[in-house]
Amino acid sequence: VLDTVRVRLHRDDVSNSSVSLYFARLIGDSQSDVSAYSTAVLQPARYLGPGAEILPIALEQTAWNALWQGETATIYGDGRIEDASGSPIPGNWGTVDIGPNGNSTTQLSNQIRDGLTQDDLDSMYAQGSIPTPKYIDASSQIDLNGDTGLSSGLRHAIEDAEGKMKVAPIYKNTTSQGGNLTFEIVGWVTVEVVDSGWNGANNSFVEVRKAYAYDKNLYPVKDLSDTTKVIEGSYTSPVLIQ
Repeated sequence: VLDTVRVRLHRDDVSNSSVSLYFARLIGDSQSDVSAYSTAVLQPARYLGPGAEILPIALEQTAWNALWQGETATIYGDGRIEDASGSPIPGNWGTVDIGPNGNSTTQLSNQIRDGLTQDDLDSMYAQGSIPTPKYIDASSQIDLNGDTGLSSGLRHAIEDAEGKMKVAPIYKNTTSQGGNLTFEIVGWVTVEVVDSGWNGANNSFVEVRKAYAYDKNLYPVKDLSDTTKVIEGSYTSPVLIQ
């Protein structure tokens, strides 16, 4: 992604003309070339605050890392994942409770449409999942409950999200099964919801693409040289560095 812009302003024989001098004429200099530079950079995002555009679907880390930027993956209602060519990807996936445990399809749908809420953060803080109710730190591992696969109750929310950029959690391992499933969330990534289909558990699917996004409800990492543990593909708040 192009995340840096550098601007040069100059007065010289190439552009406009050299700057006329006043006092310097006393020492024989009547004009001079002048130039100035300014550099602005989009800051990598690290923290998810209220309003952050989330997709409460946990993607398996190894499968995600195997995709190139711009490639798509299809995730099915029974937990299967396929790459852009339709080949199975090892791993599994499912919806995850970012907020209260046991999120209903209504709660998940609201998150897809409206983003992360302060109530979600308050619930995670009360459960001890995050150390502050102000945001989720993408650099911190958290364990969240969830369910394998995809509920048809999410259909309309997912369809509304098609063509939009979202931030989704990445998991490394899972523990237990069924209603007691826990995802070990180890990072967050930016996806574009490309398409979806709703034809029963084996054929319902959501297609997502590795993408870049700017989100004003994400907070930046303070140290621009620190590119670890940020939200992959997400940027916020341009800042002048020169």
